Parts: sequence; C-alpha cells; structure tokens
Amino acid sequence: MFFAGCDKRVSTDPSPDIRVAVNLRSILEQAGGGDTSGGDLLSDAEPTGFATLQGRFVLSGIAPDNPPVNVTKDADICGASATDLQLLVSSDGGIKNVLIFVERIPDVWVHESAQPGKTDDFIFDQKQCVFLTRVAAFQVSQPLKILNSDPKGHNTDISPRFSAAFNQTIPAGGFALYRAEEEEKDPVSVKCSIHPWMQAWMIPRKNSYFAVTNDEGNFEIPNLPAGVDVSLRAWHERTKYIQNVSLNDQPEKWSKGRFQQNLDPDSVVDLQVTIAASEFE
Repeated sequence: MFFAGCDKRVSTDPSPDIRVAVNLRSILEQAGGGDTSGGDLLSDAEPTGFATLQGRFVLSGIAPDNPPVNVTKDADICGASATDLQLLVSSDGGIKNVLIFVERIPDVWVHESAQPGKTDDFIFDQKQCVFLTRVAAFQVSQPLKILNSDPKGHNTDISPRFSAAFNQTIPAGGFALYRAEEEEKDPVSVKCSIHPWMQAWMIPRKNSYFAVTNDEGNFEIPNLPAGVDVSLRAWHERTKYIQNVSLNDQPEKWSKGRFQQNLDPDSVVDLQVTIAASEFE
C-alpha cells in the first residue's frame, strides 16, 4: 500500500527566488530548450542590493572634424550647407551621445524602477532637417512618437533587426507612432529618404538599464543589482562599440564595447572614461 498527495507547505512569499531561477535554468539547459533571459550571467551568485553607476566619457586630444553633407533640396529650411553631427564634444572634452546599456540580465535582478512596461511616449522630433535626438534609447513598450517640427514633410525610415521595418512620411507639423516588437541588441539606423543626409540611431530595450551621455559627457544608471557581475556595453556612432579606453586612469581593452562592474550595495560608483581622439578617425 502507498499514499500519494500534495504537500501543503506552500510559501506565501511572492518575492522572486534567485536560487529557484538558477535551478530552473539548469533544468532547461539539460532539456535543450527554454529562454533563460540572462545568458551566462545567471549563476549561484545573488544580488545583495542595488547601486548607482555614473560617470563621464572624455576625449583626449583634438576632435576630428565632422564630415560635411550635401544639401540637395529644401535649402530654405535645411540650410545651404550642413555638417553631419556625428561627434559632439564639449569645451572641456565631454563626449555627447555615447550609449551605455546592460547587455543582458536575469529578470529577477531588475529593480522595480527599471522594470519593463513603461508606456509613456518617447518624443523623437526633427527640425531644420536634423533629428533632434541623435541617439534614442527607450523601452520596447514605449511608443516612439515621431514629430515633424519643420514646415515640409519628412520621411522616417527604420530597419530594425528584430521588429518590422517602418518607413512612413511625416507631414509638416504632424506625427507618427512607431512601436517596436522586440528589443534590439545593437543600435538601429534612422534615416530620412527625402533628406538622405539626416541620421539618427535608436535602440529599444526591455528594461531601463541604459543611458546616453549628455552635452557634458555625463551619464547615470541607477538601481543596478549589486554584489554580482553586470555586463555593460558602450557604443558611439563614430567608433561603434568602444574598445580602447582609459578607465579611471588605467588603460583597458573592452572587447566589442563590453565591460563588467560588480558594485557594492548602496554605493555610487563613478567611472571616468577617456578615449583618444584617434579612435574617432
């Protein structure tokens, strides 16, 4: 004779259990399937809290010139001549529009402030034949609201890798909505077919662990998981993934822009990243 039944000892704690996630990943790998949502970052380590990563990207040396562009139409609003603003550097060397993002991370490690699901519009405007946001980083769940503040029509052409292509004319003073379907692993080019010198980049991500450096080269990513290795990537349109840097005065080689941080709980870690001007040639 034998007895079978259900174990009545059920946990009432709704918080995620990292160890359960680790065991589940192991089972899925042995079965040859399943989305582990964290790659090789998911290990026996558990976050011990959260911390802020901030810093500044600075150019060492004389910035190379940005290339001129050929304005072929609508010179009355676009100007008779223009420059492709690929590399913008402040008076004291701060590099604008460097993208920094967490490459992959287990969902259970994400702080509530960075959780997926934001639904507010990300505003993406254009004026005088220039995309006002050169590098747009936003959550997949956020609609990209594409405005046209010019008195003539523009075309917005986006060809993502993991979502459907978007190619739509935005009338003068009008707007259109672009909705990503999946996150992108790399920035995606945004062009205007009517004014082909116009250029921007966008990257929809699942969570909010990303930043784009401001006019002074500064960035901040709050509430990263602490006590575990977090893999980040750094990208700039001129160099693509940044590799040769000096990090807090120590030379480093970032393979395809990847660098790791293991932060102490409740800390604010400051990174000073210096890049030689020759990297942008």
